[in-house]
Amino acid sequence: GSEGFDMGGKPTKMRMEKAPARCEGEETRSWIDPLESSVHGDALQIVNRCIGLGQYQKAEKLLENILKQSGETIEVLNSMGSVKLLLGKINEAIRCYDIILAKEPSCLEASLNMAVIKEFHQQDSPSAISLLTRLCERNPESAMCAYRLGSCYGRFQDAEKAMQLFQRAEKLEWEEAQQADAEKQRRDLIACLCEAAAVACHLLSQLQTAEEIIKRALQIDKQDVKVLSCYASILKVSGREEESEEMLISATKIDPKNAMIICDLANLLVQRGHLERSRQILQQAASELPRNPTVLCNLGAVLHLLGQKEMAMRYYKECLQLSPDCKQAKVNMYILTSSCIANVQDESHKNLELKTSAISLSTPQGERVRASITSSRAIV
Repeated sequence: GSEGFDMGGKPTKMRMEKAPARCEGEETRSWIDPLESSVHGDALQIVNRCIGLGQYQKAEKLLENILKQSGETIEVLNSMGSVKLLLGKINEAIRCYDIILAKEPSCLEASLNMAVIKEFHQQDSPSAISLLTRLCERNPESAMCAYRLGSCYGRFQDAEKAMQLFQRAEKLEWEEAQQADAEKQRRDLIACLCEAAAVACHLLSQLQTAEEIIKRALQIDKQDVKVLSCYASILKVSGREEESEEMLISATKIDPKNAMIICDLANLLVQRGHLERSRQILQQAASELPRNPTVLCNLGAVLHLLGQKEMAMRYYKECLQLSPDCKQAKVNMYILTSSCIANVQDESHKNLELKTSAISLSTPQGERVRASITSSRAIV
């Protein structure tokens, strides 16, 4: 899977754009320290800012202080539940949502996040679908309910149901997204359109429909890297590899440290026979993102293809130190150590390229859809 929580089942915040990584220096403290004595509303804004910067433990501590001062309000508990999910503290997240639902059984945010827990953490997908279906019935005007349920069906290859729900969500979101101050609605609409395009492309093989859908997302925000990445994937499946490469290069210029996009570009270059360019891109990424296992595994695979086996082994091992369960690194290490690839240019061993692609979610067979649909983000 990809880096962070998005692709691995641990949810991230639904309505916040990913902020660039930043160390906790003076610039950060300047707006965090006053929080301790700030009013409730301002405090939650700072918590959300911490989440956007990936400072989940800081957000957790700040929320604990707010709870001590203000008590267990639904708003604060919702934020705490989302932070607990981000930190992998599932039982503590469940406790937050149980308290909320005992106080207010109709709380949509808590119910949606419980569906995330059921699907990804309790591995109880039927219960997740059942809960989301009930939420859609009780909240027919909720775009988020339709979007989540569509994403769930998309992961289970029921493309027709998924597309119906995405269309419903898009229709519900569109009017609100036209308002000047409706940034959150625009983000949600873009996410919905990206996933609908992915389903149309990878599960239904309706490439023209997929491109029409993703162009609607592009009209909303031409600088959104998720849109550019999704469009690049559609172009690649359509056989327009040069256009796909240009789209990914544009995305890396906007977000130069986005590991998923970097690896997508590197894998496309491998498939086009540009191994050295791929290596250079991944080598640069590894120097800037030295603790990203996806980048390290992909760099190992490209070095492997180039015949630099000792260096390849080094990066596979570094990947497994950071992510011991990375199946791709284990498979590629096995191939390397068992000397299955005597000559990396041998046509019979091109499957290594596909393994690399699977790591970075670039495969045209639907792996990207199964991994990325909804990402099951929590709502703060």
